[in-house]
Amino acid sequence: MKIMITQFLRPDGRQRTYPYKLPEEFRSQMELIQECGCKITCEQLRTWEAVSYVSHEEGDFDMIISAFGKEADEALEKMIRRFDKRKFDEWLARNGE
Repeated sequence: MKIMITQFLRPDGRQRTYPYKLPEEFRSQMELIQECGCKITCEQLRTWEAVSYVSHEEGDFDMIISAFGKEADEALEKMIRRFDKRKFDEWLARNGE
């Protein structure tokens, strides 16, 4: 399956959106993330590491830091896999909506 990821680019944080291919096994989890009003975002840190987020208009619900390349792909999959709607709903109740 393909998802769209928003990348924040250095040095000024401008955004670009690009397609990313995930294994089909992530479909239901990604649908749940999207139903919660979240999207996947990412950026490169000044330490030359990658960071991926589950982002919502109220803030970043989850994040994971990794090296670039295959490690970043594995980290993204790990973050998607661990998304928990109950925990998200609790977070959202504390953070805004």
